[in-house]
Formats: sequence, C-alpha cells, structure tokens
Amino acid sequence: MKKFKILVLSTVLAMSAFGQRIEDVDEIDANPRAERPLGVKMLIGGFDFIPAVGVEYYVFPSLKFEADFGFLSSLFMTGFQYHFLGNRDKLGTFTLGAHYLALEDREMINDGWYFPVGFQYMGLNGWLVAVEIGPLTHKDISAEPWFLGITVGHHFNGLKWRK
Repeated sequence: MKKFKILVLSTVLAMSAFGQRIEDVDEIDANPRAERPLGVKMLIGGFDFIPAVGVEYYVFPSLKFEADFGFLSSLFMTGFQYHFLGNRDKLGTFTLGAHYLALEDREMINDGWYFPVGFQYMGLNGWLVAVEIGPLTHKDISAEPWFLGITVGHHFNGLKWRK
C-alpha cells in the first residue's frame, strides 16, 4: 500500500510541475505526438516494480515504438502502443499496447508479454504523464498477473517527421 501511495503522489507532483497552463490548452493547433516524436521516460510499476527507463518514438502520431530497460533489474521490454485519436490535435489519448519482455533470472532468460491499456497526456511543451494497467503473461507469475504503471517523460522539439 505504501508503494501505491508513493506512485499516486509522484503522479500528482509531476502533473503539477509539468502541466500546461489552462490558456495554452484552450486552442490546440498542434499535435504534440507529430511535433515531438522522440522522447525518454521513466516507468514506475507496470511490468516491473523497480523503475525502468526507456526511449519511445512515434512512428505515426497514433503509433508509438518503445524500448525499456530495468534500472536496477535485468529486464528488457520492447513493443508498440496504439494511441486512439492520436492523429488529432489532442493532448490526451487512450492507449492500447503489446510488448515483449525478457527477464534474466538465475542465469536464465525468461520471456513474456505485457498488454497495457491506459491514458497518456502529453503537453505542448513535451512533458508527458501516463497511467496504464495490463496483464503480464509470464510463466513465473501466476498470483497477480495485472500490473499498474505510471510513466513520466519528455519528448524533444525539433525532430518533426511531418508538418
């Protein structure tokens, strides 16, 4: 329960620190996923309770490629995430993903799949906050297959792939 409270508090603080002012959001004339396709992030929770760092790139404004690495654990995850209405000039999108992951455990590599659904908010300044929940299919995990994750990250300006 203490870990969950820390995750919620971290999300609220990140949204307060990096959120858009309300006058900036009234008239959106740009798609942040098209303007800033390349970004870095930190995932807390999700497929691994230990924080992970990652890189993500919007192949299209509605399709994102991700690669995450365990910060303190031997974990690697890669996959795609679809953003519903991602082609529109919206700051928030609902997401659905499919990720392959590999965990190193006692000199063996175990693999599995993670299928998160969630919501991502990316401001026009490139900062993002996302919440996801999804099942993990892994042969060593049977008691609690659903995981909640919170992501905080930033996408860089000047790397537009379309106007």
